[in-house]
Amino acid sequence: MSKINRYSLEKEFENILKVYPYLLDESLVGGRLGNQYKIVLSNGTIRYIDLIYFKKSEIIIIELKKEKVLKKHIQQLAEYVESLKKKYPHRKIRGIFAGQTLEANLEHSLNLRGFSFRSYFKDIPFELKLCNNCRKVVRINQSSCKWCNSETFLKI
Repeated sequence: MSKINRYSLEKEFENILKVYPYLLDESLVGGRLGNQYKIVLSNGTIRYIDLIYFKKSEIIIIELKKEKVLKKHIQQLAEYVESLKKKYPHRKIRGIFAGQTLEANLEHSLNLRGFSFRSYFKDIPFELKLCNNCRKVVRINQSSCKWCNSETFLKI
């Protein structure tokens, strides 16, 4: 396993979540995942969404941050949501941030917009093992698979 530093952290977690998106949110199964998804904002600015998950009736925008999620990042995600609402008016669109920490007093702002926050290592595991039965990954310290209750694993 490569050594993780604050500069490579975001990319390492992006690589993990591209393969195992359900580690971020258990509802991220049965859909299609894209990364570096290009969107055009209402002012014509081109931006790229880190990860985006398409389900039949829902779109989940996933923004990864190296360190702390700041107030300006909430505005950025809100702009992405507004842009996608125009393109996909019949789908529910929500946002998830992943980062090391959340700036103080931002929890309420996240909740008001329907966004959520997941912390690297605490909420999103980095050390994983693969269930030999269902082939899903779980935290390395789990004794049984939370998906199928198997106790047979491969370390990855």
